[in-house]
Amino acid sequence: MTLVYGLITGIVFGFLLQKASVIRYDKQLGALRLKDLTIVKFMLSTILVAMVGTYLLKDLGLVKLSIKNDNFRRRHPRKSDLWNWLGAFGLLSWNFCRGAG
Repeated sequence: MTLVYGLITGIVFGFLLQKASVIRYDKQLGALRLKDLTIVKFMLSTILVAMVGTYLLKDLGLVKLSIKNDNFRRRHPRKSDLWNWLGAFGLLSWNFCRGAG
């Protein structure tokens, strides 16, 4: 049932992206040039709705929020650093590749 909720949420979010026309190339280019803030406004309103909705569901008792312990860094400090460096290298090399950008 959780997968169905995720599918429905994805379809609704995709529909809203389409209706707000933030998928268009000129809107994305305008956002990168900081001339058209439609995407920024849409994402900030999405984050705000998600925050309010999460705490509303918590107040109604439908969900339980808990903080998870991150023991991976304490147990494997070198592996964690390795994955951070690999991720940074991947992001940097992606920017230098002419075919990806």
